[in-house]
Amino acid sequence: MIDDGLKYPIFESLKQTAENMVNMRQNLNSGILPAIVESFDGVSVTVNIEVSSKTAYPKIQAPVLSSEYIRLPIQKGCRGILIPLSVNIEHICGLGQTAPENVPTFNISNMAFIPCYYATQEKVDNDTIYIIGGKNGAVIRSSGKSSIIKCENGKITIKADSISIDGDLNIKGKVDIKGGLTINGIDFMSHTHSNGNMGSPTGAVIPA
Repeated sequence: MIDDGLKYPIFESLKQTAENMVNMRQNLNSGILPAIVESFDGVSVTVNIEVSSKTAYPKIQAPVLSSEYIRLPIQKGCRGILIPLSVNIEHICGLGQTAPENVPTFNISNMAFIPCYYATQEKVDNDTIYIIGGKNGAVIRSSGKSSIIKCENGKITIKADSISIDGDLNIKGKVDIKGGLTINGIDFMSHTHSNGNMGSPTGAVIPA
């Protein structure tokens, strides 16, 4: 039986397949794995495992670990790590309805993805927090969407029922005002001057 692999090549092939499956499971059970995003549906990613191995790893779909208050613009090519989980967490991520049984057993599908910073990305000041958006920019908004700040390339939009600025305001460039403007309690469109007959200089604004 020692030379069965030579007489019957299918035996050797099945043996190699079994060994590959065992090695893959052991590697996946061993802990954290590097991965690159293939696609992102807004909740979970499909990733390729980045490990040099004779084993052909399958693509893994995993939820992204992040706060519900910060939505990350994960895109194809983003790098990160897969961490093994004892149980499935789909119900926590809104992808399932039933909580898993409390049986700590590893399964290849029970993994979660955490994005990582890449060394060749834009260098930033270590003493400053940067929020860098995707191709459509970055958005900060209230839970009810009544107040929104959107930062795009070359443009910032602020939308709110009331905007307060406490401090000096310096503006360089053109100011385009749509709507009313009140200065010291006086409506700009209805104010008058003490000398309005093309005199020079004109007087101060006459209080209403």
